[in-house]
Formats: sequence, structure tokens, C-alpha cells
Amino acid sequence: MKASISNISKWDRRAIRYDEWVIRWRWAVVALSLAVALFAASGASRLQFIDEYRVFFGEDNPQLQAFDAVQDIYTKNDNILFVVTPADGNGFSPDALAAVEELTARLGRSPLPFG
Repeated sequence: MKASISNISKWDRRAIRYDEWVIRWRWAVVALSLAVALFAASGASRLQFIDEYRVFFGEDNPQLQAFDAVQDIYTKNDNILFVVTPADGNGFSPDALAAVEELTARLGRSPLPFG
């Protein structure tokens, strides 16, 4: 049994008209969709990722100037290297792995920016 047109809401009628339009002009819709996708993809070669935090601050930013002053005095290295050398030379022994696990847990609880 077919539903009466009067039982269909205004939004459903609009959706039906849109569906009919897309079906009627399907090849134009496909061609336009491909053209838009190709146009959007053509700019992908110019996309870049800048991981430099300085792009977010002006040169006259006081926090950036203070940070630069600290780095000039100390260092610009953001890494810390921990070397765990087991006495028996086996880095995969239960004692060595337990030491690495404990070091990792302690670093996760430290106030330094590790965790």
C-alpha cells in the first residue's frame, strides 16, 4: 500500500525532490564530484607540516624572548637519554627489564615533561 502524499512531511518531500534531481542528473553530479575532488587534490602537493612552535608567536612576544634567553644560557636540546646497562650484559633479563619498567614508571610520575 502506497503512502499518501499528504502524510509526507515537508522535509521528506524536499528529500524526495533532491533524490529525483540527483538521479536525473547523475552523470553531471558524478562529473562535478570528480572535478571538485581533483581540484581539491591538486593543492595537496603544497600542503606542509610545520613543527616549529615559533610560528604561533610574534618576535616581540615576552614569553618567547624569555624562552630564547633560557635556551641561550643552557641548551636547546629537548631530549634526555637514559642508558640502562645490566651487569650481566643481558638487556632482556628479568632484572634488566624490571629496572627499565621501574625507571619508566618513575619518569611518568616526575614533574618533568615526560609523562
